[in-house]
Amino acid sequence: MTSSGSASTHEIYAAPTCNCDKRCVIYISGTTNNPNRRFFGCPYLNEKNMPHCNYFMWEDEFIVLQARMVQLQETAIINHYEREMEVMKIQMDRVAEAKINQLEMNIIERNIEVVRFQMNESQVTISNRKPCCTCTVSGLLIVAFVISFWTWWKYKLHSK
Repeated sequence: MTSSGSASTHEIYAAPTCNCDKRCVIYISGTTNNPNRRFFGCPYLNEKNMPHCNYFMWEDEFIVLQARMVQLQETAIINHYEREMEVMKIQMDRVAEAKINQLEMNIIERNIEVVRFQMNESQVTISNRKPCCTCTVSGLLIVAFVISFWTWWKYKLHSK
């Protein structure tokens, strides 16, 4: 392929590197098949008595390749952060579940403490009564159970 025209040095590009390990220069094609089409070539291409490699790439094709590389990099970054977000979501779910379990255990422990307190209070009340009354803690618990069962049963009938 023959080319004519001059090297363009005013462009600021991340130009490719030729096979001489030098930054390529943009040239303008002077061929009839590609008139005025810009391409990258070895910076020594038009230098007289200077050996050069035959590196060649159309500028528009290079830009398309660069855009595709950027797109692939962005996709990789997005995928990376999506995976990280999924891991964080799983970790947050585990932490939330552990906290819920701990709160449920705290409620159960508090309920046990309330029942123990109520039993102790019942024993104190019974021990402070006159000897003629023969109420026992177990009797009070039976009465409390019957009242609780009756309340539950009544609620169950009305909720249907």
